[in-house]
Amino acid sequence: RLVSDWSSDVCSSDLGAEIEISPDGEPDRRRHVAVHSRHYPGGTAYAAVYYGLTAGTYDLWAADGSRALTVSIEGNTITESVWPQGVLAPR
Repeated sequence: RLVSDWSSDVCSSDLGAEIEISPDGEPDRRRHVAVHSRHYPGGTAYAAVYYGLTAGTYDLWAADGSRALTVSIEGNTITESVWPQGVLAPR
């Protein structure tokens, strides 16, 4: 499972943004999940959770179609990443 966090300047409502992910080197195998806000006493965080990913390397895609982030996923663990500051998420 991959949990990714985004800042509010990247994702501005709940949210309309859907972040695409694909196995590294296989951009035609993209799938997406919605980004949701998570409210807590100190503020708000934005997150997307991808279930059912097998171990390997994955690319996450920006609004302009460029690769925004590459992450490595190990089996039976939760992998966390932070969306690059200033990169717009797809809608």
